Amino acid sequence: MKGTNQEQSERHILSLNYYHQAKKLLEGGLKTFEKQFGKNHTSTARILIYLSGFHVDSGNFREAEALLKQGLDIYIKNFGEDHLKTACAFRSLGEIYFLMGELEAAEIFVNKGLRIFQEYNHPECFKAMENMAEIKLKESLNLNDKHKIKSYEAQAIDYLKQALRIVQAQFPSDSLQRIRIQTKLQKLQAI
Repeated sequence: MKGTNQEQSERHILSLNYYHQAKKLLEGGLKTFEKQFGKNHTSTARILIYLSGFHVDSGNFREAEALLKQGLDIYIKNFGEDHLKTACAFRSLGEIYFLMGELEAAEIFVNKGLRIFQEYNHPECFKAMENMAEIKLKESLNLNDKHKIKSYEAQAIDYLKQALRIVQAQFPSDSLQRIRIQTKLQKLQAI
């Protein structure tokens, strides 16, 4: 039941209040972690990355990018470029670039994460492949050549098929991930 407009507004305000409270807690946590562990500790990086997510949600992509880059640099210094946490940060940075319309940078960072996930045969590959499909589809919108458009669409379909194979092996048949990827594939193949 949806409720009245006033009830919906009240729920929205309440959710925004929780959002702002959570953001303030993370910002306070960041100061505490920087003081206790130092600015180059992996726990500090994790808080920076969480905070970047808040900025993504609010559409403040430049701030999200800056925070995520700080966290990524800390992960690289502590774990190296081929660690799974670094891979997640690479992919997340690629997602931010995608949202900003910077497709070349998005592709570079998502591919960096994908390569690491593949190296570890990690199920998170599916998400990076799904990201790559989205990038290829968005790139195809900027093309005029029908053959190139079809080529980009075919690449997107291939990425989604690979993602679906991973999801089928790792997730239940009624998982949201599986349903989402199957739906995307069906829509693309219908074009």
